[in-house]
Amino acid sequence: FATNTRQIPMLSRLAARTRVLPSVASRFATRNTSSTRRETGQSVSSALSLNSSTRVGTHASAQALSPRLGFSPASQSRWLSQGTEEKKDDAKAQDAAAAPKTPEPEVEAKTETAKPEEEAKEEPPKPSVKGDEHVVGDAEAHEFKAETRQLLDIVTHSLYQDKEVFVRELVSNCSDALEKWRHMSLTAGGGEDSGELKVCVTIDEAGGLIGFQDNGIGMSSEELVDNLGTIARSGSKAFLKQVAETQSKNDIASNIIGKFGVGFYSSFMVADTVTVYSRKRGEEVGHCWESKGDGSYKLSKADGVEAGTKIVLTLREDCKDFAKESRIKEIIGKYSSFVSFPVELNGAKVNDVTALWQKAEAEIDPDEHTNLYRHISGEYEGPMFNLVYKADAPIDIKSVFYVPQMNLEKFGMVGKTEPGVHLYSRRVLIQPNAKDLLPEYFRWVKGVVDSEDLPLSISRENMQDMKLLNKLKTVLTRRIIRWLQD
Repeated sequence: FATNTRQIPMLSRLAARTRVLPSVASRFATRNTSSTRRETGQSVSSALSLNSSTRVGTHASAQALSPRLGFSPASQSRWLSQGTEEKKDDAKAQDAAAAPKTPEPEVEAKTETAKPEEEAKEEPPKPSVKGDEHVVGDAEAHEFKAETRQLLDIVTHSLYQDKEVFVRELVSNCSDALEKWRHMSLTAGGGEDSGELKVCVTIDEAGGLIGFQDNGIGMSSEELVDNLGTIARSGSKAFLKQVAETQSKNDIASNIIGKFGVGFYSSFMVADTVTVYSRKRGEEVGHCWESKGDGSYKLSKADGVEAGTKIVLTLREDCKDFAKESRIKEIIGKYSSFVSFPVELNGAKVNDVTALWQKAEAEIDPDEHTNLYRHISGEYEGPMFNLVYKADAPIDIKSVFYVPQMNLEKFGMVGKTEPGVHLYSRRVLIQPNAKDLLPEYFRWVKGVVDSEDLPLSISRENMQDMKLLNKLKTVLTRRIIRWLQD
């Protein structure tokens, strides 16, 4: 505040608007007259000793000073009424504090009287990696053969380019086990009730664990030794051979994925310890197979094992990112969206797109084309045109192609795009954005090419026969050109 006497009227008006005590404002006015200074000093000392509950006691001093400070009668009245109201409010507050408090009802009482429909619904707990399985008795120690140790080292460190493919391999193993049980239950006249056949993936991020479980055919003790204790021995391939010898040809061969017998060992790329619990359908006793990938494994009986197989990986410290749900969901969506059975991640289904190239063209709904196009292209809009093409030469192929609504390169929105056609084998992704399936000038075409007879490398990441691949490229290119001309 200014102290010039010419600004006193302004100070008075400002004090009235901001509810400043007149006795405080008078401190500045008394610098010009000694008589007023003495009077104001008494008022200031009185104001400083007052609190909000006794403020009205300064009314007499305010009335005496108001004419000298330029307070209007209306301003004086407002200030006096304010003091009276504050006194009343303080009195009410004191009475409320002195009154006995009524105890608040307990939370439990409210909970008991609450209506059932108003109660909060609890979310169901997520599935746990650790189940009821536990080892009983002593474990039998087994040694891999010398050649097997070397092969295991190659599989673990040199065979695969990306560590994430272990998810693809283990989901494929689970799918094969389910397909075997579905075939056996249909041809052998049924068996024990298995419920919905599905692959369940569970994650324990805190414990660094990831589990893959199926309710398929399961394995006995001897089969665990034969299939897991011997690298490059494909149980699926042996099963298909047995079916071919005893039964007529059917579609099971097109649904079985595994053929090399090495996919399971890709788990050692990311895990310190791999534990397998399995109980074969029709048997009462389950077994546990465990190995650290160091050339030996343990085999023991186990209780609490459900029919089927459960694989639990204890991840290495440098691979703990695979214990994140978002990471595994992305990998499953990339490689295993089209497997024949539902895949659940922590209880939620993650594969809901249909492999349209396996269906007859007349059975495909336009909305299904839109969903598949969005999945493989990452675009929101649907395709402009679509083509479903199947052939049996030079190899058996099933494919679907799409023409986008626009070419983003044409408008300079993006640079040179990657090829838009993906290579699959038995519904499992082998090579995304395959460069050798179509000429570069068809890179804007989106689609899927799937074949059961592709000559794949043992890692299932590349084709081995380039001559055959060139023939396949020629067949597909001619068909797409004819389709666009029509």
